Amino acid sequence: TNTDGNYIAETTAHIQGANAYHVVTGGGTNSSAVLDGFVITAGRANGGSFPDNAGGGMYNAGSSPTLRNLTFSGNAAVGGGGIYNGGSSPVLTNVTFSGNAANGGGGIFNRSSSPTLTNVAFSGNAASVRGGGMDNNHNSSPTLINVVFSGNTAISDGGGIFNDSSSPTLTNVTFSGNAATINGGGMYNGTSSPTLTNVILWGSTGGSIVNLLGSNPIISYSDIQGCGGSSAWVAACGTNGGGNIDANPLFVDADGADNVLGTLDDNLRLQLSSPAIDAGNNNAPGLSGVTTDLKGYPRFVDGNGDNNAIVDMGA
Repeated sequence: TNTDGNYIAETTAHIQGANAYHVVTGGGTNSSAVLDGFVITAGRANGGSFPDNAGGGMYNAGSSPTLRNLTFSGNAAVGGGGIYNGGSSPVLTNVTFSGNAANGGGGIFNRSSSPTLTNVAFSGNAASVRGGGMDNNHNSSPTLINVVFSGNTAISDGGGIFNDSSSPTLTNVTFSGNAATINGGGMYNGTSSPTLTNVILWGSTGGSIVNLLGSNPIISYSDIQGCGGSSAWVAACGTNGGGNIDANPLFVDADGADNVLGTLDDNLRLQLSSPAIDAGNNNAPGLSGVTTDLKGYPRFVDGNGDNNAIVDMGA
């Protein structure tokens, strides 16, 4: 279905017919295999068994390709609507996941996989069970830098991210308006202890962070709604690493001109009066080689006039 003439499925509702199970497949590749500059759309991994039910947009098995300047739009699967990674660690730069859907991992499903994501956006992806944006399981430890999760949903747990026996590292990540019906609108952790630094987690439905089964995330220099900030830390949120706040980050326009969360016009830049400006940690994990933010502006800037170039919280 292509009513707007652009040959892109903006959501999985636009998929018609028996499309390919996977638009792209990476098998046994390394970082020298490069996919650059494409829209990957309308994959439909609806087969009766694995792997035909995984990775509508891309299926990686034992593969770690380089993925850059890509959009995964309107792909569907049982696991990993946008991408399924099994024993794979691809490197993603300047990638958007929008309108993808799956039972688990609407955007990305990671099984025993540790991809690296820099300048990546997850908008309006959906899971009928868990992990609207991302589902990490079986000891997956992805690294996320300058990443946005906006308006992703899960019927059960983990609207933004679902972690099961997995401990990702999140640096300068923004969560806005993600939702889960049961637990963890922003993030769900089960037997998982992720590291969050310079993170904004705001406007979640179903709780900002829900930790079960001995999970203990380490959170520092972050703005987490409902966690009290370092001065009045709520222990159920995890370990207080210091520098945390609990204050409205004052996004420019969280739901954009169309007033719908999870669409590509959401403006999660910070207003000049935001408490998240100059409030991060310059020594956060993974920031040593990062010079720009998600929009391509300088990452380290004096935002409050004290002559110190301090990183902001968020993407």
